[in-house]
Amino acid sequence: MRGISPIVATVLLIAIVVAIGALLYMGVAQMIEQSSTQRGEIYTVMFDAYKESAPSGAYGVYFHYYIPVSTPMNWVDAFNYCKERGMFLATPTNKPQLDTLIKILEDKGWYNAYVGVYQEPDATEPDGGWKYISGDPVTSPILWADSQPDDANGQDVSRVGIFSPTNKGLDDIGGVLLFPSICEKVRIGFTVTNQSDSAIRLQPVIVTVYDHQNNLLATKKVGEVYNFSVDISGTVYSFSLPAFKCDTYEVPPRGSASCSFWGVSLRTQGGFEPYILKVCLTGEGLKVCDTLDFYRG
Repeated sequence: MRGISPIVATVLLIAIVVAIGALLYMGVAQMIEQSSTQRGEIYTVMFDAYKESAPSGAYGVYFHYYIPVSTPMNWVDAFNYCKERGMFLATPTNKPQLDTLIKILEDKGWYNAYVGVYQEPDATEPDGGWKYISGDPVTSPILWADSQPDDANGQDVSRVGIFSPTNKGLDDIGGVLLFPSICEKVRIGFTVTNQSDSAIRLQPVIVTVYDHQNNLLATKKVGEVYNFSVDISGTVYSFSLPAFKCDTYEVPPRGSASCSFWGVSLRTQGGFEPYILKVCLTGEGLKVCDTLDFYRG
């Protein structure tokens, strides 16, 4: 019986090596696929969005309320005053919200009050770079009073004012004068109850808010912080404001966390104030929604 020729032996050896390599590759591919599946963990949660109560003296408008502050302050102190109380300087994004602020002025007998509108340093004067403290641009010209903004002598923050019976709205000003102010609070909170065996990190989670017609009103990350600078009469101040305030940002297994809208201003569509909102959490294995009906309470 003849032995196997060297050529045949070489071919068989190559075939065996290729077969073993293929088996090893399949095994590694399966391991990678299993690891990816394990990393994409899906959490079991209970999600409850709720309406926060408005304090006495507040002007409530469905999903938010306003607090008039009669103590005269400059713009910097007014910003910090609202922030220290879990609110933000009022950010009128449409005509109904502006009308609510003007009604506060009329009820209080004030002719103006500071609001959360500022102009970015080095912006084109007089009407460039105007933003809300949430970082959203001021896009509606009907919010401004007649001939405003006019940038007289470095006016880089805003007040809302009644300048005549027919001239009411936003006005740019320097920010060092002492005026009343109006704080705002979005009346939305939510609780996440973690029923899974792994902890949930809330910082990367995205919160989206829709009205009853599924128009998008806001998309914010729980861990988002607004950072901005304002030039007030030649001095540049830096500010920060968290979008949300949570009692914990990592929910342990079988634990829960509550979060409040801290500095989120919801931009309504078409200038109306919806009374039904849908709040959703997505990301980090979460995809849950809940509906709030502010009309029924």
